[in-house]
Amino acid sequence: MKGTSEHLSWGYTGEGMSVRVGRRVVAIPDGIAEHLLDDDYILPGDDPATDLIEFEATLRRTAFHARRRVERTAAAVERQRDMIAQLDRELGADPTEHQRLVVEHARLRARELLAIFQEEQSTAVDSVEHWSIHIAEVRDFVCGLAITHGPLAAAAAGWTRNPEKPLYVQAFDNAAAFIAADPRRGAGTRWMTVVDGEDFGRGWRRDPDDDDDPLGSDPELVGAWEAGYLATTGEIYAVRRASDHEPDAVWLMPGPVSAATARHILHTVGPDRLAPNSLIGLAEAVHRDRPGPAACEARHSDYGQDLAA
Repeated sequence: MKGTSEHLSWGYTGEGMSVRVGRRVVAIPDGIAEHLLDDDYILPGDDPATDLIEFEATLRRTAFHARRRVERTAAAVERQRDMIAQLDRELGADPTEHQRLVVEHARLRARELLAIFQEEQSTAVDSVEHWSIHIAEVRDFVCGLAITHGPLAAAAAGWTRNPEKPLYVQAFDNAAAFIAADPRRGAGTRWMTVVDGEDFGRGWRRDPDDDDDPLGSDPELVGAWEAGYLATTGEIYAVRRASDHEPDAVWLMPGPVSAATARHILHTVGPDRLAPNSLIGLAEAVHRDRPGPAACEARHSDYGQDLAA
């Protein structure tokens, strides 16, 4: 389908809900329309692009909480199984009659709780699958609109990217490991060392890291990644700040690149920083726009390092 950047508006007919894209009228799938018109989402508004992006974010937050329920119930199931195993061991240790009755009663209760937690876990797993299907449905619908400019185009481009770390990106467990590999990357005092880079902005996104703060209301913090440029080494990097369920991580983009190239890349992809998988877009841009090996070799002294090493 040929791409378009025409004006978008909602439409309602006897056959259901639709979105007008320029001169085209595209029917909204029943599964999406049902949720869009649900009072819980307070949608739609005047702008389909904003509405659809916010709707997908709402579904992701719902799915995130469902995944957390899976984690909690899985832990509860494991605890009950451990408790039952411990009680079984106590029954095998030749208890007195009174002790045996107490332990058997406790084991019966533990098995009842295990069944309850297993049922809750199964429900949570089904919920994750349910919301994941709806998320995919919304993303497929947006991609099918073939918008070429604006937030929906950026979202569609992001959703079609593979969120896995590209092979040409080097990963570090945390900022300390990143700095230890090349001390020129850090600056600080005897008590604290931080990555000494030029700020490329916060909120860079990558599935599934977008959900680190599902209750956050700051649109600048949609993504969990911060990007920057190290003039001392000619490196573009990104740091994922730790949350209660994700550790620190650092990605080092291919390079080195000059400050001018780095700023050109930022100017190119920075406007879409809050779009889905923008971190992957940044990595792709660096990989595409970095100079070739010969240019890097000729300029290696600019970064104070021997690139041939």
